[in-house]
Amino acid sequence: MAIFAIGERFFTKALLAAILLAAAYPYIAGRLWIISVIRANEPSLITEFNNFTEYEVKYQHELKNCEDALIIEGKGSAVLSCDPGRDRWNTVMGVSDNQSSVPSGALYLYRYNERKYPSAHGIFKIELLDFADNLKFHPLGIEYHESGSTLIVANHHFDGPRLEVFTLDIISNPPVARHMRTIIHPLITTPNSIRAISAHEFFVSNDHYFKIQKNRALAKIETYAAIPLGNIVYLDLNNLSASRVLSRIPYPNGITLLNDSTLAVAATSSSHVRLYNISPDKTLSLTETIKVPFMPDNLSTDQKGRLLISGHPHPASLERMVKSRRECLRGQPVDTSVCDAMKVPSWVMEWGVDEGIRTVYRTAGEFGSSSTAVRDSEYGLTLITGLYARGIIAGREKS
Repeated sequence: MAIFAIGERFFTKALLAAILLAAAYPYIAGRLWIISVIRANEPSLITEFNNFTEYEVKYQHELKNCEDALIIEGKGSAVLSCDPGRDRWNTVMGVSDNQSSVPSGALYLYRYNERKYPSAHGIFKIELLDFADNLKFHPLGIEYHESGSTLIVANHHFDGPRLEVFTLDIISNPPVARHMRTIIHPLITTPNSIRAISAHEFFVSNDHYFKIQKNRALAKIETYAAIPLGNIVYLDLNNLSASRVLSRIPYPNGITLLNDSTLAVAATSSSHVRLYNISPDKTLSLTETIKVPFMPDNLSTDQKGRLLISGHPHPASLERMVKSRRECLRGQPVDTSVCDAMKVPSWVMEWGVDEGIRTVYRTAGEFGSSSTAVRDSEYGLTLITGLYARGIIAGREKS
């Protein structure tokens, strides 16, 4: 009987271990996938590729550190969110120098369609009216709802994160954005990306639970262990009390609407994009996961419903560059370009329901730190921004 008792205990323990291993397998497999991605994307191993018939890096003297971009469909224009102060102030990556040394960020309008704007095309800094905090403006994600000319911006302000709401006039010269209100809300803790559902309803991604400036160790663990503590928040500007958390995700970064009923979310530390069905009450249910061979940053959708995914193939290189640039800038003039020499990889892919996934642009450092790609399919133009790059890529793609 003792032998049978020992055997039964052994079997029970083995069964429990098997159950635990089975439960942990998806997580372990996910971490192994990330390790394989990082190893495969050593800068020396990355092959250059682009799907453009022609392209160039434009406005290197005017634009620096543009994180997000959006196309205003039918208007031949794009809005860019740029922050030269990111070299010294980056609340996502934990850079926080003396505030007096940090230049403010800015928004730009790029009128790229020369046929629509024969005498007023090019890049224009958007004048911010009635905005008292313009010297503490550090924009990240942006969204525009055309029917109400509403521009909403995630501002990583010195005094804490918030959303800024503007009314944008893209016709005036120069273009102007009049500040309407600032939203500081207990659910808006680490805002990264924003997408409009209506003129007053938005989805907002909070990329982390632990803020790296307050607890670097826990923020790093949250990132590299892919702990699902970041979230997607539903925000109603007309009724802020109705705001609520919809889903918890490991490092939710860029978000975009594929269509009226599907939200795409970049899960950066898991190296994939999640697709969610949006129910009438705005709750989210996961329907599909798209693996990508890099750490996805921002997402956008073109007029044909194709998903553009931009990101960082080798995060260790990006972190080294951020550290080296910050150290270089100490004691240097704010507008120096000597500190921008270190290059990092970029990767942009496109995904379609029928077409699957393919590469649009990949480089070991020609144009580094790709954070957003947007496309005007009708005009035939693709724009790529760089989190720590000068200028933007403007390219025409092969069909």
